[in-house]
Amino acid sequence: MQLRTGATWRACVRTSALIHIKPAMLESVIITTFILGLISAVSLPLGTLTAFFWRPTDRIIAILMAFGGGALLAALTLDLVGPAVARGDLVSLAIGVIAGGVMFV
Repeated sequence: MQLRTGATWRACVRTSALIHIKPAMLESVIITTFILGLISAVSLPLGTLTAFFWRPTDRIIAILMAFGGGALLAALTLDLVGPAVARGDLVSLAIGVIAGGVMFV
């Protein structure tokens, strides 16, 4: 990455042109990223503690699995199907859906 004379990597980010970022703003982004990463990393130990102290019934397990499957299906739809429809790739989308259904069964 080429920087102008006197510029540092903390002061510039390369996109189509150099954009100046104030050091305080960059540190804020780093701190925010660290905090969000910490929150997401805590979910696994919390899940472990929950499973250690709580034994859910079969009905609760089914509800949680159905919720997780629905969340994954919604993410798939938003991330893959939406852009394919917007671009007009309906044939390749249909082939992928049919092939995925056949492989699933």
